[in-house]
Amino acid sequence: MCLQKVEVQHICAGYNLGDVLQDINFTAREGEFIGLIGPNGSGKSTLLHVMSKILNPTCGTVYLGDVEIESMKLKEVARVLAVIPQDSPMTFSFTVADIVIMGRNPHLTLFHSEGKEDIEIARKAMEATDTFHLRNRVITNLSGGERQRVIIARALAQSPKVLLLDEPTANLDIRHQIEIFDLVKRLTEEGLIVICAIHDLNLASLYSDRLIVLKEGRVLAFGNPEEVLTVENMREIFGVEAILQNHPVENSPFVILMRS
Repeated sequence: MCLQKVEVQHICAGYNLGDVLQDINFTAREGEFIGLIGPNGSGKSTLLHVMSKILNPTCGTVYLGDVEIESMKLKEVARVLAVIPQDSPMTFSFTVADIVIMGRNPHLTLFHSEGKEDIEIARKAMEATDTFHLRNRVITNLSGGERQRVIIARALAQSPKVLLLDEPTANLDIRHQIEIFDLVKRLTEEGLIVICAIHDLNLASLYSDRLIVLKEGRVLAFGNPEEVLTVENMREIFGVEAILQNHPVENSPFVILMRS
């Protein structure tokens, strides 16, 4: 499938107690890094669940290219869209190579195992994430940063056009956070569409081409970091006082929080 954009149109979605998302609209284009920010409970994870067909919307639709995701089977979705959840518990003693080759499953037919092409794709995914040297290591023996790179390698082995990430660095130290975001940003340079929920506003500013701000299930702002990260939005959306300065090297907005 040729996929140059993802469109979210008038999405409403929720759980047993009612809709969490209300009339969400945006378009993400090829090679773009979209950051999802907002307070806890604002609907970031719910939106990613809808976009990956884990959760069905109560209204609206998601288009992968020109195709409605509702018309696609899960395996078809997985051929073009990969998801990296906030937490990926690994309790079984699989090797890194075993984990990464699992990413080829959406492309395999019934009763067919991985072929030479699949193994080569998995190898390239490990090389892209600097995990090839770990291929024979057991996943449960890796550090948090190494494990997260393996999860990204598995996602890349799906050969996706779209990558959805839900706070992928939430449990990592700052060095590993930078490594993961550097890696994901490089992938957009190859045309991948990235939509990533990010807790840290300064990391969101540093890596995102555009930011979507969610609050109480609605989009309150959508634009480049300079447009979105303002003193007024910090106060209105997050309920905090902040000073905004330009990053001295990257020239992106830098949020300095003030004590209450």
